Amino acid sequence: MGDKKKQADDDDRDYRVEFLFNYLSKSWKLKTDKWNKMWGTDEYARIILNFFNKADAPRLIMMTNLGGQLVPVTDFPSNLKTKCSYFIRKKNAVITATNIREVLFMGDKSPKPIEELSALVEHGLLPFISNPDNRAQWPSEVVEDMIKHVYAFKNKLIQIKGAIRGQTVLPMPPGIDKIYDASLQFRESGGAEVDLGLKSSIEGSVLQWTSLCNDVLQQTSEEALAHGENPTPIAEFNFWNSRLKNLESIFDQFRDPRVKKMILYLELTNSSYLSCFKCIFQDVVAAILEAKDICMYLKAVRPHIEKLDESEFLET
Repeated sequence: MGDKKKQADDDDRDYRVEFLFNYLSKSWKLKTDKWNKMWGTDEYARIILNFFNKADAPRLIMMTNLGGQLVPVTDFPSNLKTKCSYFIRKKNAVITATNIREVLFMGDKSPKPIEELSALVEHGLLPFISNPDNRAQWPSEVVEDMIKHVYAFKNKLIQIKGAIRGQTVLPMPPGIDKIYDASLQFRESGGAEVDLGLKSSIEGSVLQWTSLCNDVLQQTSEEALAHGENPTPIAEFNFWNSRLKNLESIFDQFRDPRVKKMILYLELTNSSYLSCFKCIFQDVVAAILEAKDICMYLKAVRPHIEKLDESEFLET
């Protein structure tokens, strides 16, 4: 009886391990020698078997370390450099050969999830929603609402990507691709044909840009002190250099041909939001000139401050 139980345990272990290897070999194109090297390490094999045998173990993560070796861990790494695969337990149950597919939820995680999600929205979700054949049976209200939310999600991802780089990104309004045709129709009709939906989207974007730009303009180097930090003079130099770079990036976005067409459309349709854009544009230009002047003067002082910062002071 004991021999039969041991044989059943061995079969479970072999199938479960084989299942794990098969998934990784398909997802990663993992080579057998790399897997064998990992499995030959007692510590790593123990982590995997503990995950299978302990009903309360929530997850198993398979990843590669800095040396390129396959390793199992029980928590998502905070600073992921390469792709990893996750195996998450859907319910508290010991994983066996018969229930492994029912108990486990598995998938892959990119080292750059925001980039991956952005690509999915840009090249998958948006084209699907934009194709009239895919929404032929949908009510027009649903179509309009879906497009609005997908564009809002896309713009939020763009802003997050910009924030990661330390730059403010101005999201484009839904329907921006129609701006050239809308401008042409307005001129040819003598002002009779106005795309009110597009105009409303542009005005909404101008309000959003104003809020984003004001957040940048109101930033000061004193914020580090407010957070309880003790910055050195170098922090002041870094603040103004970063501020200038971000403001110039915003200015370059204002010079985008599509933005110029958007503002022209607001002017043609006598939108009250035109003055709002002009004000924020002037504020950004003034802030750039200010930042350039300050960076120029700080550049002359920086070598002396760095030398002073590196000097050793003798206590008396």
